[in-house]
Amino acid sequence: MEELFDSYKAFTKINKVIKDKNINKALNRIASYTKHIVSLDIEFYSYMSLNLKYHANYERLDQEKIRTVSFPKEIAGLWFYKDDKYWYLKGTFHFNVVPPHLLSSLMNFRKMRITHSKYSTVSNETSKKMKNLENKIFKDDKFMLRFTNPRELKFKKREQLLKASHKLFIYNTGKYRNTLKKIFDLYRNDILVKKRNISKDSLYKIISIILGKRNTIITKEDGDIKVMENYLQLINETNRRRYPKIDKSINHFDIKIFNGYFMEKYGSAALENEFNSVLTMQTFKKKISKFYKDELKKLITTAHNPLTDSVWALVVALTMILKCN
Repeated sequence: MEELFDSYKAFTKINKVIKDKNINKALNRIASYTKHIVSLDIEFYSYMSLNLKYHANYERLDQEKIRTVSFPKEIAGLWFYKDDKYWYLKGTFHFNVVPPHLLSSLMNFRKMRITHSKYSTVSNETSKKMKNLENKIFKDDKFMLRFTNPRELKFKKREQLLKASHKLFIYNTGKYRNTLKKIFDLYRNDILVKKRNISKDSLYKIISIILGKRNTIITKEDGDIKVMENYLQLINETNRRRYPKIDKSINHFDIKIFNGYFMEKYGSAALENEFNSVLTMQTFKKKISKFYKDELKKLITTAHNPLTDSVWALVVALTMILKCN
């Protein structure tokens, strides 16, 4: 772990000892037998693929069932470790991976899903340019009818367009094919993305340390774990001797176990809504609030910035594990 914070600019050292008894108690319960906790979140690249070696999702497109495979695009989070007595916040990280189609012909660029501005952490200038290109597509009602429910489009247009955007792949967007390519190029050439880029060798090392060691990983659901496994599989297939397979050794603390509670009491199990609900709880106010205000609040920017989402997941985990006391 230490070598990651010493070697990569995408890893930021904090090295803050945590002496608060409640935070240490919560981290102990979350960690179980492990000495490292990583709260992380990932934004994805997705491709249509029939390759059965990868974790996949099945969706409907043009009345047919399609298979989509996802890989990390941006990975961000917080890293904690424990000495004999206290937990430490080692630091934070946020890095970008090499797009899968640039690593291997197994993933076809034409079959890649739109690089959506909503799920991309970029400079304001790049974000505006990406949104302007997206709007050219989304404002073309005639074109978008193929991907939306026409009976609901008039009444739920914003919601329908967001759903429809996930059905846009480079190969199936006709006159807007080059627009999707331009959006991808804008993202890849953004100044923040370039600063966060990590090479294939470094990515293999980093993800191997995250997944292949006895770490506790905090996420919401298991999608983030699966896409990291997909990326290791892809790298392995480029050179099996240089990049041997990694056996997963993590303890996974999945906050989806609290989904039922949030749905029943607050009406939503969406991560941001869970986080906002937690802020109203007495357990948070009495036991977590100071640590959150001192160390975590300053890391939050916008939803779907993976560092923000990893903080939200951590706060939910800390609060709920103490609330269950």
